[in-house]
Amino acid sequence: MDELVSIIIPVFNKASFLDETLTSVCGQTYASLEIILIDDASTDGSLSVLEKWKAKDSRIKLVLNAENLGGNKSRNIGISLATGKYTLLFDADDLLSASCIENRINQFEENSDVVISSMGVFNLSIGDVSSKLNWIPTDSNALIRFLRHDLPWTIMQPLWKTKTLQAHRGFDESFKRLQDVELHTRILSSGIRIKINSDQNPDCFYRIVEGRHSMDKSEFYTRWVQSASAYFQKFKSLPTVKAKKELSGTLIETASQLIMAKKNGQLSPLKTKELFKVLMENTSRSFSTIIVRIYFSFQNYIPIRIKGLKKLAHLLAHAR
Repeated sequence: MDELVSIIIPVFNKASFLDETLTSVCGQTYASLEIILIDDASTDGSLSVLEKWKAKDSRIKLVLNAENLGGNKSRNIGISLATGKYTLLFDADDLLSASCIENRINQFEENSDVVISSMGVFNLSIGDVSSKLNWIPTDSNALIRFLRHDLPWTIMQPLWKTKTLQAHRGFDESFKRLQDVELHTRILSSGIRIKINSDQNPDCFYRIVEGRHSMDKSEFYTRWVQSASAYFQKFKSLPTVKAKKELSGTLIETASQLIMAKKNGQLSPLKTKELFKVLMENTSRSFSTIIVRIYFSFQNYIPIRIKGLKKLAHLLAHAR
């Protein structure tokens, strides 16, 4: 099979990672690629690296945003330009195995809308993090797991039919965080046909090294809370599941992140309370949301983290 595959990579200030990333992308054993790079008004020299790669690989298309538009808008630009039968959404600081695209294409069935593969994680080089942290996908209860923020896969693990992404209009540009969670939830709820890659060896690798993100922590968690709140509101009325109950998992996970940020000195106690109020202010009072409030109040006011408390909150919130 030599169907064209579009690989969409938004770039903002990733100069130190780009050579390694693009080596892994351009070095695929599957050659029929269009590589759409969207420079989102980088200021760190990323553009010169991208221009160097464009000059030596004719499969690269380079798009220059006149101003910083953010990841969602940049990815949507790429999706609108994609001409391949299949599309991979990828980040500018992660890596692909050499056979990634070939592996996924070989797993595709004609009636599938997406193939989901396994992912490894690394710090500086592939293999420097335990394989116990690999993300092995499953289609079992995938929609419910996204609603609970028990994420079954990440943005780079699917290979999509391009027409599926385009039919669903790509990303919701109002989301500053949880962008891929929103996308996957929305498309899954439409009843797409999923194929899980039977080869469970990771064919893509997520970089977890510190320094990957440079955003101010207060702004980072503010965006997370705003997006979690918007996610709850957007999907609370899904007809096929008990959405409000399942979405309490996203509230618990967001509350847990706020508590950890406060304990690590990244958020002040006052800011932590303010953000939790924002998170919960548009949720209706129910057994599940009461559990979320109790969990936050209890864990927020004790000086130590109680092992198993978050798991217990999930069990209680989803029990009815």
